[in-house]
Order: sequence, then structure tokens, then C-alpha cells
Amino acid sequence: MSVSFSASSSLSCSNSARTVFIILLLGWAGWRFFRTRDMSVRDMTGEFSIAYVTVPSREAGKAIAADIIEKKLAACVNIIPGVESLYWWEGKMESSNELMMMIKTRTSLVPQLVERVKAMHEYDVCEVITSPIDAGNPAYMKWLDESTAKV
Repeated sequence: MSVSFSASSSLSCSNSARTVFIILLLGWAGWRFFRTRDMSVRDMTGEFSIAYVTVPSREAGKAIAADIIEKKLAACVNIIPGVESLYWWEGKMESSNELMMMIKTRTSLVPQLVERVKAMHEYDVCEVITSPIDAGNPAYMKWLDESTAKV
């Protein structure tokens, strides 16, 4: 491979060096493309969601979590402490220490999940928001599929 620098500081390569560079670049790009595709579950995109729910206590979160898992409305619930929420309520700014529930579920179960959380939650207006899962560990996505009700 012949690489030389001219006085004008431009890089000049022989045709074979350019060809090798292009092959390496295309190989790297192809590897990145297919590696990313292997790590995702394209046929499950949109089939699963994560729901976020804030609760005032660990006990409230565990009760809701146990109920929705038992009913197979969720495969897994993480209860994350240490959330401070600032929000408008009845015309004034409020602040609360809460816990965040991160609920992995099937997207088709979201309406049932929302209704169940609302029925169990002590807040007048409880937070239940969802976001789709675009990709994930194929083994985990399979487990999620097996651990939730099919609707």
C-alpha cells in the first residue's frame, strides 16, 4: 500500500489502498448493521411496552405489582425509590417523595393494566404512562412474551 503526503498536506493513496479502505469500511458498516439487527427483535417491535407509575410508598407499589403480575398483566415490575416529583395540583405547586414503578407488559394489555392500577391506586389522578419497547435482548423478549397474558 502506498500512502504519501504532498507539500499541500493532502493524503494520496494508490487505487489498491482505496479499494482496501472501501472494503474495510463496508465490512465494518455491514457488521454494525447486522449486529444491531441480531440484538433487536424486529418482529416484536411495538408488541411490548414499559409503563411508568408513581406510588407514595413501597407497600403501595408492592401491592399493585403483586396484583398485576399475578393477573399476568405484567411480566416484571421494578420499584425504584428516591423519586422527587414536582407538579401542579389544585392550583398550586406541590412536591412529593415517591417511588417509580417500571412495568414491562404486552402493549395489548395496557388498557387493562391502566384500569387495574387506577382501581388499586390511592391517588385521585394516578400517573400511568407508557412507551413502546423498540428492541431488546431476544431471550428477555421471549421471556416477556411467555410471562404475560395473550390478548
